[in-house]
Amino acid sequence: MERSSPTARPAAPGDTAHDSMIRIVEWCPRWLVLGMALVLLGVDLFVAWMVRPGGPETGDASALPILVLVSAIVMTFAAAPQTLVITDERIRMRALYFVDVRISRREVADVIVVDVRAGAFGGIGVRAANGGLAFVSGSKPAIRLRTRSGREYVFTTEDARTVAARLEDVRDGRG
Repeated sequence: MERSSPTARPAAPGDTAHDSMIRIVEWCPRWLVLGMALVLLGVDLFVAWMVRPGGPETGDASALPILVLVSAIVMTFAAAPQTLVITDERIRMRALYFVDVRISRREVADVIVVDVRAGAFGGIGVRAANGGLAFVSGSKPAIRLRTRSGREYVFTTEDARTVAARLEDVRDGRG
């Protein structure tokens, strides 16, 4: 149940070439986020039960707030969207709030559509792949960008064919 929201904003008065032509937001599957939340909640409750007064491992419970904080941080990253924004001048891929890749449109040598299996990349999330990064939000179609320097970037989206066609049209001067 991935959510995808591609938008091609129409130009408004005052828009420049830096305004987005294509914007796609991909989310981690909801079942995975829910599963992670349940596992982390279970671990937190188990530790709280173990260190409670009179419990089997009565002891210092000072680590419990840190465990809850770490769980909250992990869930924040698991629920973070992956965003692809394509403008006239650059392609920008973002994930996990701090992974931000910007590629000049002139640097793109090749754009193809591939079918991605999340397991082949080590799972869902941002992964190192072929000298670049893969933004994997599930097993589905993806665009694979190869730069002139040989780096590859993969971004999964159900709209991969539309995005690739649009990139090719702009590159060939038709868009």
